Amino acid sequence: MIQLTPSIRAFAEALAADADLTQWAQATYGRKQKIYINFDGQNPPGSEDCPYLTLRPEIMRIGNAQTQKMAQFEMVCSLYDESFRTYADEAIIEYNGVQNIVDFLQLSIRALASADLGNALLKLLEPAFETIEAFPYFMAGLPLSITEDYVLGVDRLAL
Repeated sequence: MIQLTPSIRAFAEALAADADLTQWAQATYGRKQKIYINFDGQNPPGSEDCPYLTLRPEIMRIGNAQTQKMAQFEMVCSLYDESFRTYADEAIIEYNGVQNIVDFLQLSIRALASADLGNALLKLLEPAFETIEAFPYFMAGLPLSITEDYVLGVDRLAL
């Protein structure tokens, strides 16, 4: 049965253990990705913690009239990247963080697919990007929802 704490831990463990994600982080930024389950908004992780992911619960849908239990989480991928490249006789300037945040998100989505959620199904929603607005930070957010059919006799009001 979906529960907030075990579900978010399963996501975090999948992100931490994924070899492709770790290899990309090491090759691109010289360090392993960090995963925060929630974080202190008054003292958020800094550039020295990048690349990092944050996971936090958002919504739980339960009820006696429901046929499924649903939990929604948010995952945010964050990078610090000042690098850029120029081409076409230096007429075009491209910030590397834009492509890197897309790669980071894609690898993270693949890692999430390996999370052990029991009988629950992972449904991915629309990603949102902040690619240059907070330069040199680059972020991509992804709402994640998991659903599980209720079975007879289960407490439909349990979180």
